[in-house]
Amino acid sequence: MNKILLLPLLGAMILALTACQLAQEEAAVEEDTLIGGFVTARTEGEFLEMGLPEETEESGRLYAQEGTFPGLEGVYFTYEIAYDSETNAYTTRSGPNQGFWEGSVAVGSVGYDTEREQRTAGMAGKVYFEERPEVTVFTLYPVFQTSSGEIYLFLGGRINVSGEGEGVVSSTSYTHKSEVEVNGRRLACETALKVEIDTKPTAQTVTLVQLDEAHQVLSQEDFLPGQCPDQLAPQPETAYLLVEYRDSQGEVTERELVQRGEEYLYTAWQMDSGFFAAQPTELIWKE
Repeated sequence: MNKILLLPLLGAMILALTACQLAQEEAAVEEDTLIGGFVTARTEGEFLEMGLPEETEESGRLYAQEGTFPGLEGVYFTYEIAYDSETNAYTTRSGPNQGFWEGSVAVGSVGYDTEREQRTAGMAGKVYFEERPEVTVFTLYPVFQTSSGEIYLFLGGRINVSGEGEGVVSSTSYTHKSEVEVNGRRLACETALKVEIDTKPTAQTVTLVQLDEAHQVLSQEDFLPGQCPDQLAPQPETAYLLVEYRDSQGEVTERELVQRGEEYLYTAWQMDSGFFAAQPTELIWKE
């Protein structure tokens, strides 16, 4: 269940802490592009004691080093929105991610007038975090890329959102507005980044079960989280698969259904940061 922090001290230190928050970016350089985000998680005590990561000489920025951001631990995800001047069209795709689930990016309608074009785009997705009994504070940092290819966190654009206990589902949003020149015309861009945060129980075992059309079990295999096979060829009689997550007592905590014909199944494993990543397994169906 979603809960808002009510502690006066913490409330004074966290700006507008709610289950769904929106911020407007102000300080990023015009030609810099919003490409994704970075989400961290801290307990209430850690949040109260923490300081901002060490910044570079350019205030408000923390530059990536070998794909990571010094001093921060969490999940990092990027998107790409490319413009083709020949077709006057946009293409979108997800970039590297470290625990981002069900991510997507889309470009909205483009409006034209005599002076400028208007473009809206949306980046959305979901992250999962371990279940904790205590209050957890999540922070979304927007990630930008400069025209020279450097990637940095915009520390001044960070947004905090909190949850407590089981069943927390929080969301946080960030909107970036900018103007660029395309084919001699001004293009006004507005990109919204929305992240939903949910929890998963920690599993000790992942069980892959194959069943036929009569719902009879054909095979059952156990794996450690994160160690499922890269490829799996279900038996010819397999109509669907069940993915079962079991706790230390062997009890099933979650089940997921995978229909025949699906190209991949994705199983969750918990990273050191407490966030979950998705391990893909290619399914090779037999006739």
